Amino acid sequence: MKKAKPIYYSIPEYNNADTSYYYEEKRRLQVTLLKVQEWVKKNNKRLAIVFEGRDAAGKGTAIRRITQNLNTKGFKVFELGVPNKSQQNRWFDTHLKAMPNKGEIVLFDRSWYSRAIIQPAMGFCSMEQYAYFMKKVNDWERGLSKGKNGIIFIKIYLSVNRENQRLRLNLRRSSELKYWKLSKNDLEALSSWHTFSFFKQEMFEKTSTKKNTWHIINSDNKFSATLISMYLIISNLSKKSEVNHIICDPDLPENGNKGKYTIKIDEVIFDNLNRDQYELLYRIKSNE
Repeated sequence: MKKAKPIYYSIPEYNNADTSYYYEEKRRLQVTLLKVQEWVKKNNKRLAIVFEGRDAAGKGTAIRRITQNLNTKGFKVFELGVPNKSQQNRWFDTHLKAMPNKGEIVLFDRSWYSRAIIQPAMGFCSMEQYAYFMKKVNDWERGLSKGKNGIIFIKIYLSVNRENQRLRLNLRRSSELKYWKLSKNDLEALSSWHTFSFFKQEMFEKTSTKKNTWHIINSDNKFSATLISMYLIISNLSKKSEVNHIICDPDLPENGNKGKYTIKIDEVIFDNLNRDQYELLYRIKSNE
């Protein structure tokens, strides 16, 4: 299969947008995602959306916002968790069972590509298993995407820098509601940053193909990463469907508050903020 460089996907208008714009644009994109879901169902399409990235990169957040208003009968979220011995040894078969049926969307919160990055980086698979996966995965995907009823793959990698990953893990540790999300493996993965980076680059180089290209989205800001992920999905499918007439480019509204900003964190409203104060609180909120 012909290789292709991964696409660094960005929408400048979404970077550092204030919270009011974020919620307005999120709603607009969610309306369009409903149209995408209707198109998938009406035309018996099979859509698999893959989210990969380091721990705390924002995969779960993006998936929750994408599916927030979708018809629950038309999509599934697949998150394998710790695989049992059978799943570990039959890796492709395990994920084959999770693939979308006709008229269905499946979003993968980590996927078969765990074997390309986190498993070898953390010693959760043998190097023989890793090598076999890397040799077979492109042909496997190509076979699944063939024909009229083939699966449409959209592969998204959320990229978070080391500083923000550490911040998010510390926020989990201190949160009364999210402490359970912090695991021993999360902390070990943080210490294996460079090993993880090596396998990540190998994955991009060897498994980004012309048909199923990797799209890399900077997720240091979860708000912008969520909006960009939504827009990417819609944009990819607009080339194949009638949803394209609904899509319009994002356009930031003028700031009419004369340099004063408002933000809500944990149901507490902070208003009359200057730009520096707002950016400090915004960074905390966008990493929750």
